[in-house]
Amino acid sequence: MIFDVMQIISNYGNTVVDTFDMTAMELTTSQQFGDHHFRQLSGFTEHSAHISMLEAGDISLSRFRWGAAASVATESLDTFYIISLPTRGREMFSQDGKSLELRPGLAGVFSPWPSFNLEATSDMETVVIKVPKSVIDRTARAI
Repeated sequence: MIFDVMQIISNYGNTVVDTFDMTAMELTTSQQFGDHHFRQLSGFTEHSAHISMLEAGDISLSRFRWGAAASVATESLDTFYIISLPTRGREMFSQDGKSLELRPGLAGVFSPWPSFNLEATSDMETVVIKVPKSVIDRTARAI
């Protein structure tokens, strides 16, 4: 199933960034997910970052590969939830004093607040689903 989603993003989505430049990667992810601090953890090793994105109404699907061990720290997601579905490597999320290691077969859902931190291995590749808080609220009221 997850590989079908990856194929759909690859076939019908837009390549947002395909770069060796960490600054370009941070700028691109800031435009999609809000202000954050992106840091490469593996010293001066070369990396190859790639993001593809497909918007489907209010929801967006993205495929991320950073190509280097990296960390992301954000103040908040503001108005949306993030669902992360790793396909390779590992991601360690910390939010609200709790930590969760994600890997293929183990997804995570992260709320718009409070802030979160993420550390990813160099081989990390993930599908990220961005869902506006308003969609979750509307659905909860309808249930």
